[in-house]
Amino acid sequence: MRTRLNTWRSLVGAAVAGWACLCVAAPALGQDTQMPPTAAAPAPPAASEVGRLFEAYALMQAQDTLGLADEQYGRFIGRFRALLDTRRRHAAARQQVIRELQQLTRGEAAPDEATLRARLEALDEEDARARTEIRRAQDGVDEVLTVPQRARFRVLEDQLERRRWELMARARQSSRPARRTPTR
Repeated sequence: MRTRLNTWRSLVGAAVAGWACLCVAAPALGQDTQMPPTAAAPAPPAASEVGRLFEAYALMQAQDTLGLADEQYGRFIGRFRALLDTRRRHAAARQQVIRELQQLTRGEAAPDEATLRARLEALDEEDARARTEIRRAQDGVDEVLTVPQRARFRVLEDQLERRRWELMARARQSSRPARRTPTR
């Protein structure tokens, strides 16, 4: 049973990773090929879809890296998802305040200092709330793991974050129009 479960998890992880890479690479491939005028270029995947795929990939990598026992797996997955959701929710809330600050400081007119002060306080409050809630979610994950698993999890999180930035950079690069060199 355990071998079948691990095989299934490995297959799903490989499929998710492959599909995520394909989603990132597809726009770049579409630029290099000539498509008939009637054929539509493949639409790049939505950011939320890529995010969900990457989270599924992260879950599979965590399972493989941490060597979770069957009794740990269910609790870990629930708590890891809660950690990811908490991070995503706070990142979106923080980005919203940053966008508001950007709009307020755009242009040559002097921005209203009271409004700016209020938005800066909102940003500070969001950052403080995020630290507290993320720490609580991280503690929940840690409760399920042994000390060696916790250490491997911290290393894995760092590797996943670097991988996410690499994929984002590739996606941005592939979404830029290809530069054409003049023919002589």
